[in-house]
Amino acid sequence: MEKKFLDLLSKDNYKIIKKPKEIINGPKKYVINYKIYINQYKNLFKKFGFKGNDIILDFGCGPAFLVFVGRNIFNLNVSGLDILPGSGSQDFIYGDIHDVLNIKDFVSFYDGNTINNYPDNSFSVILCFWSLLFDYSCQYGKGNYIYPNNEIGTKLLKKKLTNLVKISKPNCKWIICPPKFWNQDINNLFKEINNKNITVKLEKLIC
Repeated sequence: MEKKFLDLLSKDNYKIIKKPKEIINGPKKYVINYKIYINQYKNLFKKFGFKGNDIILDFGCGPAFLVFVGRNIFNLNVSGLDILPGSGSQDFIYGDIHDVLNIKDFVSFYDGNTINNYPDNSFSVILCFWSLLFDYSCQYGKGNYIYPNNEIGTKLLKKKLTNLVKISKPNCKWIICPPKFWNQDINNLFKEINNKNITVKLEKLIC
């Protein structure tokens, strides 16, 4: 696996990413630091102690290291869901990582509006790290965090929460990271549509 990641860095697509900010903060960091991310998710799975009968979704999975660790190291039923490629200029990196990790069959995409990938009541655990407040379904959301502090923000967040409730099983657990992505206004919106006794845990892990 290490050779495959090193080989990616020699591709022309990667060579043109030379600015320190793009390397440190952009998707290329996942290729360079893949071992760090895999170890982080190993620790996360150990901490939460998921069971073999848990059906887990990594919402906003990006490179989907969490899917790889869950399936290949802990033998858990983990899937990843992300926005359709095209929302970012370096989307190819995520696809390359999925190829190297051999998890493409367990990662799917949606258009930012409606999640049709799974039947209702599919997941007992939904993990959402750094993705809850991203929304690329309209110009308003591009490159911004979406907070319910105006009519558009409220509408976008309610749509996202409704999508997630739909595919959650009754008594599902949501784990949100970082805690700042779940404030009182978001919680109030969630209460309006939480008809499945879903519980929310805020996680401080650096994900």
